[in-house]
Amino acid sequence: KAEDLRVFSSHSLDESIKALEELRNPVILIFCAGSPKHTTSFANKLVSTTALHRYPIVFVGNEISRHERLLESCIPVFTVLDQPCEPKEILSLLFDTMAATQGDIEETPDEAIEEDLGINKKPTSHDRTKTQVTYVRPKTLIREISFQPLTFSDRLIEQVKELRYEYPTLGGDAFVRGVRIEELHDLNILPQDSNASGKIQDMIFAAGEWGKEHLVRVASVNEKMIKNLHVSDEVGESAKKASFLYSESLIKDYELMRKDYTAYGRGDLRAVLGKKVQETSDKISNEISDDKACEIIRDIGRIMEGQECSDTQEGLLASSIVMSDLVDRACWGKGMWSPLRAYSLLKRIKRGDLKNIHPEALSRGLLLVTEAVNSDAALLLLPKIPGLYRDKLKEIRDCLKMPTSEQETTKHITELQPGMTIACPILAFDGTVLLPSGYTLDHDLIMRLWQLTAVKPLLLPKVIVVQHEMTEEEARKSFAQEFTSSAIAVMKYE
Repeated sequence: KAEDLRVFSSHSLDESIKALEELRNPVILIFCAGSPKHTTSFANKLVSTTALHRYPIVFVGNEISRHERLLESCIPVFTVLDQPCEPKEILSLLFDTMAATQGDIEETPDEAIEEDLGINKKPTSHDRTKTQVTYVRPKTLIREISFQPLTFSDRLIEQVKELRYEYPTLGGDAFVRGVRIEELHDLNILPQDSNASGKIQDMIFAAGEWGKEHLVRVASVNEKMIKNLHVSDEVGESAKKASFLYSESLIKDYELMRKDYTAYGRGDLRAVLGKKVQETSDKISNEISDDKACEIIRDIGRIMEGQECSDTQEGLLASSIVMSDLVDRACWGKGMWSPLRAYSLLKRIKRGDLKNIHPEALSRGLLLVTEAVNSDAALLLLPKIPGLYRDKLKEIRDCLKMPTSEQETTKHITELQPGMTIACPILAFDGTVLLPSGYTLDHDLIMRLWQLTAVKPLLLPKVIVVQHEMTEEEARKSFAQEFTSSAIAVMKYE
């Protein structure tokens, strides 16, 4: 009961440790609202404070999610709640965490007791507002807890889970490399209606270089997104027309065509864009005899303006086109793939900023960007140092100086070999030291470094090393270490 709870507030970890010893089954709530630099410092301090590692922790803050892998290595149970969030969401998560971690977490009740308690029962669509976690073991994250009632993010995650089984891929690996205008006729995205098809090709010819590729990318992505919506051929034909023709009045306006209108502070741009698209619907209705396509375009304008999508088939198709357009604006707005903008879009989707778009279309957009980012490790590399870390530039430049002796040489990360010694620290894109200088590389360390750079991109892909030849005995010993560590990893996995 809430009245039986004891609450202790502190701004110091040392004070919190003393208070935790007096509480029964405590749960720690930490607000991480500082800058990225302070959050990183706090996360490292939390990892070194072993006295807190046996307690479940609830974090509230956006930046702390960047350190989930670090925290997972030492804290048995924790969860992260992004801001902005309502106080009732924080309270609900706290109570669910307390309920999940009370009792004996080392033992699992037998199947009969679990059946009586309903622990193994999988929630149906009518039962998803109930807490789904009752027993949590160490080294696991509380991911399945749902609030009362389900939040928008929970519904979106459910959509993505279902979509993964229903639709294996959305072609993110092809989207991230762009689409050439020469492929227009091979993509099967033009409508069968010769009148509408001719108008679309004239519109593409009149658009600029980026505009042509944008129109083709949006239509090709939308064609994949609506492929399994179980719509009739007639409705699919109308959607093909709408995926091109909604942009007719935008192709000669740089801001309306390319800018991400959902970004903060662009409400005026959003209003003008939505109005323009709705006017396009009225104009096109006199040129093509397809009322459904005009209705879809009208819904596109409403959604772009910020209104809720209509709960109709046209509203769903309009949301699909809006999502295709938005993903392309965000990720290809500068004429080349932007990892930073892709991550920013994923963050906004997760935060619920685009909740006026139909969840089914939104989940497909989320899946598309995720597939694109994960399709190639090189796509994770950031093109420049984020502005948040400019205070570390001098330190980074000093660490990445040119070789200072004849023994030192510069090697690409993929060219590292056993026996090389790191001459300068290997740094991630944010200035974090991944490997200090002085270490002599072996097979195992090189493999671990490659795996780490897949999730923590390097500032520069080249490393300064001191190279010397390994003896036959050293090479044999290095191989034995690699084989032993791999065998242990397999045993742990099994």
